[in-house]
Amino acid sequence: MADLVVARHGPDETLAMLREMLPVYVAAEAEQMHDPFYWPDRFVDRLERMYAPSSGFEMVAGRLDGRLVGFAFGTTREKSQRVWDAVGKALPGMSVPEKRESIFLFCEINVHPSCQGRGYGRALHDALLAGRPERLAFLLVHPDNLARFAYASWGWRKIGEQQPFPDSPVFDEMARVLPLRRL
Repeated sequence: MADLVVARHGPDETLAMLREMLPVYVAAEAEQMHDPFYWPDRFVDRLERMYAPSSGFEMVAGRLDGRLVGFAFGTTREKSQRVWDAVGKALPGMSVPEKRESIFLFCEINVHPSCQGRGYGRALHDALLAGRPERLAFLLVHPDNLARFAYASWGWRKIGEQQPFPDSPVFDEMARVLPLRRL
């Protein structure tokens, strides 16, 4: 069996890979395709208009024998006071900064179903978070998504609920402390 090869990509490279990413996204989200929020054109729109143009955007892509089997991406989020406030309430032991401090918004992770259950999702997750300068990462996960159990085992904690778009589901908000990056 081939080893997963993980590579980091910036916004331009990511957008150039969209044609290759879409089949992975559609296969990974197949059970959600009845909901327009998950439709491929909506995914592309969010990536092109909201995420890729943001400062701090990164994507990691995993390949087996040159074939894309998974990806994860995220971006820096400057307007983060509401998240820090939620962390302070939900995780009382967490030191919350007095001044605004950016966070890392973990936007998306998808692994093709034929490759799930092999640790590739964890590898992509860890690669994306490795070396991030932010102290806190934040993600949204559908409450029915079994991935929330994986996130919890990887150090994420539920801090609230949110409906980020008028046509989106209500998601669980999760946060995770990141190791300090040594510069």
